[in-house]
Amino acid sequence: MGCPKDYSVKGGMGAALLKRPDNINDILSTLVKGCCKPITCKMRLLPKMEDTLDLVKVMQSTGVSAIGVHGRLKEQRPHHQVNCEAIKVISNIASVPIIANGGSGQIIKNFEDIEKFRKMTGASSVMVAREAQWNPSIFRQEGKYPALKVVKDYIKYAVDYDNQFANTKYCVQQLMVGKSDEPEYMRLLKSQTLREMCAIWKMEDYFDSVNKERKEVEKVYKHRVEAVKKLKMDDGSTLYRIHLRYDKKNYNSLMTPKVALSEWCQTNKLDLPVYSMDENADRLYQATVKVDGEYFSSTCWEKNKRFTEHGAAMVCLRIKGAHDGSLDTNLEHKNVQGKDLAQKTEPEDRLQSSATGS
Repeated sequence: MGCPKDYSVKGGMGAALLKRPDNINDILSTLVKGCCKPITCKMRLLPKMEDTLDLVKVMQSTGVSAIGVHGRLKEQRPHHQVNCEAIKVISNIASVPIIANGGSGQIIKNFEDIEKFRKMTGASSVMVAREAQWNPSIFRQEGKYPALKVVKDYIKYAVDYDNQFANTKYCVQQLMVGKSDEPEYMRLLKSQTLREMCAIWKMEDYFDSVNKERKEVEKVYKHRVEAVKKLKMDDGSTLYRIHLRYDKKNYNSLMTPKVALSEWCQTNKLDLPVYSMDENADRLYQATVKVDGEYFSSTCWEKNKRFTEHGAAMVCLRIKGAHDGSLDTNLEHKNVQGKDLAQKTEPEDRLQSSATGS
């Protein structure tokens, strides 16, 4: 109940809920009853203090474990003064721990200021957002690291884990708040790739060495034939399963595995693919695609429904010996229907399941 952004408020979410205590009660009560983990919530101040306190009482009556309080009104922004006194009043009457928020920049600038803000608000603990975005080492008791070290350490993490460039660029910009007049910042704005970003701080050699090693590993995985599990369904059809995961960076938006499979079906005068979806208890998804009376699915579970559909399409194209649209045009796609399939397929199992393999 704390986000004041238009996209949240217009959708009836975030700070829009502050004026709907009945909705808040229903949401929090349902979460507390339905989850085995502690539930916390966050709010902003209302124009009248008595209304704010009444809302706090509603929240704590639901059984939440703690309440975060941003010491500003919905209409206020970071340049407005955070209301420590209001948070202190809430802390004094609340029966659950209060987490103070909103002190970045004005009060919290170093590690010691976190405790200072806690005492000013009488809260049980403190939530830090913007100051941690600007320099994550704010939580270091010995003092913050210099901004240059933080930037370079973060870029190394981004290179090591092949982080998306746009996200990396945004995060580095946050780490350089207040330094927009420096030449490195201007070069950062103009950078188009992670390597260009590394070059700003003379880290291109590190990027090249990590990227070279990664490509060697990827080459091994791309050229191997994954084990195929062939399952016989109750209706006599076959389900093929391979452990393949869709990686967005290996494709462009115009040629994805799903697009490639649709084109393959049209070329071979087959009906278009039909996708079905399974969901497990962890809200992860696994798609199955039906093509020409056969079923294909990846053994990977995904958070993204579209990604798992791409994975199913990749399995089908791999079985059919067709290209899945990958940007790697040098990849030798082996037709696993023949000799490779016979060598790699596990023994058939009869499943007591539906045609989707769920």
